[in-house]
Amino acid sequence: MIQSDSGSAFKPPLELFKFCPRCGKKGFSPQDVNCLKCPSCGFIYYLNPASSVIAIIRNREDQILFTRRRFEPHIGKLDLPGGFVDFDETLEEALQREIKEELNIEVQELTYYGSFSTKYPYKQVIYQPLDAVFECSIKSWDGLKPCDDVAEICFRSPWEITFEELAFSSNCLILENLRKMKHRSNS
Repeated sequence: MIQSDSGSAFKPPLELFKFCPRCGKKGFSPQDVNCLKCPSCGFIYYLNPASSVIAIIRNREDQILFTRRRFEPHIGKLDLPGGFVDFDETLEEALQREIKEELNIEVQELTYYGSFSTKYPYKQVIYQPLDAVFECSIKSWDGLKPCDDVAEICFRSPWEITFEELAFSSNCLILENLRKMKHRSNS
């Protein structure tokens, strides 16, 4: 179980769901690591990661664009821009939408970078997104401003950031990966 900053416990969904969504009876319980089963009607519900997207956006000085979170979870921490994928939306469409919503700019090109798993504690539930990460170029920097859930925008070198400054474990993994790639290219 994870503790939030306020001391209240966060729980994974498998521990929270007690009633069957099909028949409504109590006893809906974990059957496996990612599913719940109703002992009354036999209904099985599978819990899968939530799809999310992250952008790696560089400026001319090869610094990476970070945002500062305006809201919980991890208010005030640094984050890479992105967000959750909506139903009937591709990863690419979601990233383009999120960048427009959060930064008021448009993505020109997207190149798949990799995927990283993370935990997203929100309102006492631990969600488990699977972050699809893309390196992006921007059509124009005109209009760049913090919008939506972004409090601030900053550009930083991967070497200037500490893991403690970052909001999510996937951000730490991405940063570590960027550092390794840069180190290899300088060798």
